[in-house]
Amino acid sequence: MNSSLALRDAAIDGAGLALLPDFIAAPDIRAGRLTPVLPAWTPAEQALYAMHAGRRHVAPKIRAFIDFLVEAFRDGAPWDARSDTSNQDR
Repeated sequence: MNSSLALRDAAIDGAGLALLPDFIAAPDIRAGRLTPVLPAWTPAEQALYAMHAGRRHVAPKIRAFIDFLVEAFRDGAPWDARSDTSNQDR
């Protein structure tokens, strides 16, 4: 499956294990519907790409959005518990 929501639903229904992003799994973990089974394991990092049409004359709003993404994801995904060292009890 390539849908995190479908994988989450399948895991909640007892279909097996699922590798889910924290922002998808966290509410269900807090509610007791899901249980982390390998909390110390970290999956391989994946890249995030911002695509736009051409290098010349990038619209200021596109450049601003790309700059925002670079800054927002500089230290990891904002929703990722592993990138938030100030809140270890998640």
